[in-house]
Amino acid sequence: MGMVLFVPQLWAAADASPTLRRQAEQFERRGEWARACELYEQLLSKERNLPEVRERYLHCLRRAHQARRHRDPTFLQQARDLPLSTAVEAYGELVGRLRGSYVDVAKVDYSRLFQQGVEELRLALSDPAFCQAHLTIATPRALPDFLRELQNVWAKKTPHRQQEAQAQARDLALDAQKSLGLYPTLVVLELACGACSGLDEYTVYLTLGQLSDLCASLKGEIVGVGVELTEEDQRLVIAQVIPGSPADHGGIKPGDRLHRVGPRLTAGLSAEAADELLRGEAGSPVDLEVIPLGESVPRPVRLTRQAVNLPSVSEPRFLGDRMAGVGYLQIVAFQETTPRELDDAVLKLQMAGMRGLVLDLRGNPGGLIDAAVQVAKRFLSHGVIATTYGQLRMFNHMYQARNPGALAVPLVVLIDNDTASAAEMVAGALKDHERATLVGLPTFGKGTVQRHWRLTTLTPLNAGLRITVARFYSPRGQPYSGIGVTPHQFIERPAVVLSMDLEQDPQVRAAFETARQLAMGR
Repeated sequence: MGMVLFVPQLWAAADASPTLRRQAEQFERRGEWARACELYEQLLSKERNLPEVRERYLHCLRRAHQARRHRDPTFLQQARDLPLSTAVEAYGELVGRLRGSYVDVAKVDYSRLFQQGVEELRLALSDPAFCQAHLTIATPRALPDFLRELQNVWAKKTPHRQQEAQAQARDLALDAQKSLGLYPTLVVLELACGACSGLDEYTVYLTLGQLSDLCASLKGEIVGVGVELTEEDQRLVIAQVIPGSPADHGGIKPGDRLHRVGPRLTAGLSAEAADELLRGEAGSPVDLEVIPLGESVPRPVRLTRQAVNLPSVSEPRFLGDRMAGVGYLQIVAFQETTPRELDDAVLKLQMAGMRGLVLDLRGNPGGLIDAAVQVAKRFLSHGVIATTYGQLRMFNHMYQARNPGALAVPLVVLIDNDTASAAEMVAGALKDHERATLVGLPTFGKGTVQRHWRLTTLTPLNAGLRITVARFYSPRGQPYSGIGVTPHQFIERPAVVLSMDLEQDPQVRAAFETARQLAMGR
């Protein structure tokens, strides 16, 4: 039985890093921020002690977030429709939340948050696409004059209280309106976004579309057609089709290009904007045109939107000779449904005679820490799972297992450079307690906890923010950030994205052999 897996691109030779860096710098110079981020992230996953690369990665990530929201219709609608007074109130709510919840209190004084927002506005005004869209009445001299004022006046403002920061935000917005004709609300929203994105790579302002996607992914359900989109060479490509979804029933396949949604051609459309068009009420129809992989003629298809479940645990199966009794499960993310899905999958394997288990956490970016803790408890009868420390007392917690009925079969866990956050917490706990053998590559090294909030002042045009609220540590008190979890067995994979039979994967083969021997008592 075959299975399609995503495999992160690794290095085929030791001299690949300079090539990757040159390619990343080329994408950065061309303003292809997302592509540059991907390559810088690959460099950092291979070698974390590269401060210059990390600085460029953070810059490109900030620009990628900015470019993405400037194409997000929900963000642009807020910029047009929201009264300035409401935007200023929301800015105050946002900086107040950062000040009170962010893990590192030294980084969230009001002066710094305001100055980070000024920098965000400067970056937006350096983007030709932003200027073309929003500076419709500015004179040729107006922009350089305003940029000098940003640097010489506004970047030196030092508000010390929330009300002062709000007043400065309002005054800067009115100044930009007078000098450049910018929507003042757009300016305030840029200040809000900059306050977040200047802190770390995980703290970010969430547009309505992004907030909806995040909430849906954590719940494991979304109303739509059941596709995941990615942007490749300015085109929208179907990256994944959820089994049993309207898209699956409509014959849409991974690799197909999305050409049209309703009357709207997708050329120049971001993945987020297209996702928004694909969403709607359950039962409503949507007409698409897709170009099948390897073809050039669009194919029309009508789909009916419905609630689509997003499974986080793969269909259970056995590896190798069925008599060996080695089961296999993959957890792709931790969401509300993950513990229940895991219980159902494990029960099926147990009823079929499982004697050992390979748990695949490769590519798992994390998710809900509470769901990850529940997963760890399925395999640990007792002991500390993780400890978290944050600014707020509610985020200072020691998670412990007390489960005499924990699953006792031999366990092998697959990890790689894209195993991150809550997935690292599970892998690290199982390793520290000598409950599992880890196979693969060192994990990503993201040892922080995020929480998301809705900005109540922006109702009904909801938006929110995601904030880093805590750092978490292994049962032995070791940090994960910048370090990750090291496997017991280092196994490389080929240097390309593969579509292969699962058992041809060298890491899976190694994990199977280890589990088989453990199950046999050797």
